[in-house]
Amino acid sequence: MNIQQPTWQTPFWYRGYKIYLADCGPFNFNYCHDSYDGVEDSHDNRCGYANTVDECKSEIDEKEDD
Repeated sequence: MNIQQPTWQTPFWYRGYKIYLADCGPFNFNYCHDSYDGVEDSHDNRCGYANTVDECKSEIDEKEDD
């Protein structure tokens, strides 16, 4: 079975967040909420990074459950 790697164009979706392969840096995956606009002063904490998809999901759960 060939499992597709999640890219920005073909991400995994979880609770409204894109999870996709990081293109640089020390982490393997990035995640970003679909409505995140990247404004520097928003401090809305709707993006992040982790080494595994499960770690991304865990961090998303913490953000959404707060």
